[in-house]
Amino acid sequence: AWEGKWTAASVDLEPGVNRILVQALDAAGLEIDRATVDVWYDTGATTTIAGGTLSGSNFWSAANGPYNVTASLTIASGATLVIEPDANVYLGSGVNLTVANGGRLLAEGNATSPIRFTRIPGSTSTWGGIVINGGAGSPETRLRYVHIEFNGSTAIHSSGGTVLLDHLTFGTADHQYVSLDDSSFVLSDCVFPTPTGGFEPVHGTGGIKSGGRGIFLRNFFGAPNGYNDVVDFTGGNRPGLIV
Repeated sequence: AWEGKWTAASVDLEPGVNRILVQALDAAGLEIDRATVDVWYDTGATTTIAGGTLSGSNFWSAANGPYNVTASLTIASGATLVIEPDANVYLGSGVNLTVANGGRLLAEGNATSPIRFTRIPGSTSTWGGIVINGGAGSPETRLRYVHIEFNGSTAIHSSGGTVLLDHLTFGTADHQYVSLDDSSFVLSDCVFPTPTGGFEPVHGTGGIKSGGRGIFLRNFFGAPNGYNDVVDFTGGNRPGLIV
């Protein structure tokens, strides 16, 4: 059985790296195990985004991808970037994706069609990270079923933002995963690998912003590295509020 081969001709691939879910089912059709396989479907074409600033409403579809962002890109105040399930976003060396205060990023994949932020396959460079800025009344940025890899700084850094982070996975273990400074957040069903560097996987300063919320729900954390905490918020001390 270990040499068994199978095909799945009905699985449609989108341009870029596709994460295929493989499930083992028992006689009753119940899942007993699962694995994932990454398949790079290279059509030879990409949609190049030359960086700069996005305004208005923007939609990145999986079929028109992968999106090759060659310079740092900002989603301006009042602008929205929607990224479709299964889409791939390639980011060049040192490139950051920044959400300005008042802007919004909606990258919402699903269990079988995650969104991937990565570098160009075959490249050895690292990009920067996703930066979310906000303030009082800033709109909610949402990332669901997103895989982030080959980032060269904190994967997601929210400063005063309002964020929903759900079912995130991380392929780079030598940089901080999430930083939540003076933000409102929901962090649910995310998988944080054991760090290979001396950092706290989730860190924050400034507590929770006025009128916001801070919720951790059903997340998985690998082992801490050295004396670092898996979750650390700086600045709160008893008898005052810790966060």
